Amino acid sequence: MRTLFLLVLCSSVCAVAPRARNTDVTVASGKLEHHFLTNDLFHIDKLWMEVKSDTEFHRWLSQGINGKVSIVVTTNPEKFGDRPNVRILTGKLIHQLAPSLTPIVHMMFLYDEVLEALGAVTFETDDPVTARKFDGFDDKVVSIVIELR
Repeated sequence: MRTLFLLVLCSSVCAVAPRARNTDVTVASGKLEHHFLTNDLFHIDKLWMEVKSDTEFHRWLSQGINGKVSIVVTTNPEKFGDRPNVRILTGKLIHQLAPSLTPIVHMMFLYDEVLEALGAVTFETDDPVTARKFDGFDDKVVSIVIELR
């Protein structure tokens, strides 16, 4: 009886633990840079963000240029609160590959099924390590938290 209980407990813990680990993943953290040739592109290291200019979100993100910014994918956005230095984008994460010879370009964006519209930011990277940070969230409703620090 004791062995059976341990097996049931272990299988319950094993089934829950991977989900708990994947609730928050820091995709990028560092200096936010703005692309000098186009107003729509920002990047932190190897993660690029396309944000339409002349939008409130673009104006807010522009305040973080040359400052520290972090981007987290989460299934639990409530803990980030309603702070002026944080924006939370929620939707179904779509991960696609752009046709390219080399390197492969990964494109990630959020789709709001209620509004039937794409989110404010398209993320792109040709770095496989950065792209893998989105793994496990594909085709799931998640939040992307952008924090200006």
